[in-house]
Amino acid sequence: MQNPQLPSELRDIFDSVKQLISNNSTGFGAKDTVVKVAPEALQNSILAALASGDKNLAQIVRAIGVASGMALKPSDGAVSLELDSLIESSLVESQLVEDRKIYRLTEAGSDRLATLEESADSSEGEDAVADQNRKGASDCSSNVLAASAKLANAVSGITQSGDRDQKLRATQLIDEVTRKLYKILAED
Repeated sequence: MQNPQLPSELRDIFDSVKQLISNNSTGFGAKDTVVKVAPEALQNSILAALASGDKNLAQIVRAIGVASGMALKPSDGAVSLELDSLIESSLVESQLVEDRKIYRLTEAGSDRLATLEESADSSEGEDAVADQNRKGASDCSSNVLAASAKLANAVSGITQSGDRDQKLRATQLIDEVTRKLYKILAED
């Protein structure tokens, strides 16, 4: 199903990203292969989903799915369980608004997300590469998915409320990022 609000260029980019993530997340099995997500990775995805603003449970689940190209389809129960853990850790808070529980990042949650971003940014250095190799590919994947969730949320915000100029600039930026990602893939 295509989103009629997205310009065709953005839709093409999203379709390409979704296909790439889907191909890399499900391995060689069927499309419906269940991908087990570590609790910490799911928590990071939740934090990334909340980075763009307050959301209810269904919106968080949907944001994680969109960011992963529907490769990750966490259940409401799994997300709810991790939200409870994030609330206990004071990284997320909730409040009841019109009979709906709305979740938002706390300052500590924003700091944790910033730390994750810095960790991902520093992975260019040799020490970080060695550290990532020790942690394994799944931790790297969760960082990529968390970053993808933030990107998807930002693009969604632009497509929903941006003016024509903002949408054009966003499209150009996404094209540039896409080229840079392919350059990374082309490296030895």
